[in-house]
Amino acid sequence: MFFKNNYQLSLAAITLALIFCSQTTFADGAKYYSPHEGYQVETNPQSHPRFMEMVENLPETWSIWANENLSKENLTNIYAVAAWSAVTLATDYETWQMFREPHLENRSLEIWNYHMVSMGDGYFQFLLAGIWGAYGYSASNNRALRTASQIVETITATGAVVQIIKHSTGRESPFQTSTRTGNWEPFPEQVKYHKDVQKYDAVPSGHIATAHATFIVIWENYPEYKWIPYIGYPLISLISVGLVSTSLHWWSDIPLGIALGHSFAKVVTRRNKIGPAKSSSKYVPDLVPMANPSYGQPPLLGLRWQW
Repeated sequence: MFFKNNYQLSLAAITLALIFCSQTTFADGAKYYSPHEGYQVETNPQSHPRFMEMVENLPETWSIWANENLSKENLTNIYAVAAWSAVTLATDYETWQMFREPHLENRSLEIWNYHMVSMGDGYFQFLLAGIWGAYGYSASNNRALRTASQIVETITATGAVVQIIKHSTGRESPFQTSTRTGNWEPFPEQVKYHKDVQKYDAVPSGHIATAHATFIVIWENYPEYKWIPYIGYPLISLISVGLVSTSLHWWSDIPLGIALGHSFAKVVTRRNKIGPAKSSSKYVPDLVPMANPSYGQPPLLGLRWQW
């Protein structure tokens, strides 16, 4: 059994609740036009993304994100993320132990958790971007190329802010903790930080930020595929469980990571929107690349096309 008691099962459910609640926070103001609310994704063949767009857009992306999210108008959302973090912080040690113990006692569960962690380490996200990019280039599919470009841009933009916060908060990861819920050393000396990163880089979870950002970018570019969130949300939840079980993160590190990834993905993909979709128009979905990693010996990557 993955969960020893109902409380652990409840905590897994809380993770999903955190993810769904984060949908209402950051970068979802009146300026944003969602394809899930009657807007369509840009399909103009002239919208071929230039290779360096993913880098050239970064200053504008950071500026828009800061103006919209670090403002008085967004205080309610900031308080919501802070409240979710505080709720989980109060029981961080207990909930960490609840997931850590079965992880240490069950070899199959241990392997599973490490696989889930690897799904958020950044390499997997860049692999997905490479798959979309290769398909877009070979098939002259601008939407796939744009998806690849936006994944890279979002991960880069999110990752930079994640690193700034990590270097500012200096919280110990469970793996290196010297106190029950991790010591905090704001703005630690950088030489010490880089010599023992896990003593200072718990907040926020970069794994969750990049994984959630990638999921939102894909969903925003392929809104007609209604099954995407049914895969994305549970996967983010499982990655969260893996991070806590393997002692890389506390539960309270998760909400801010989700909010950062979500908000940056919304800012980046907003460039796709061209106005209200016409109800009379018929849309033929593009082929969607789907990566199916296998963690056997040697590790393999399956690729199929869904239409």
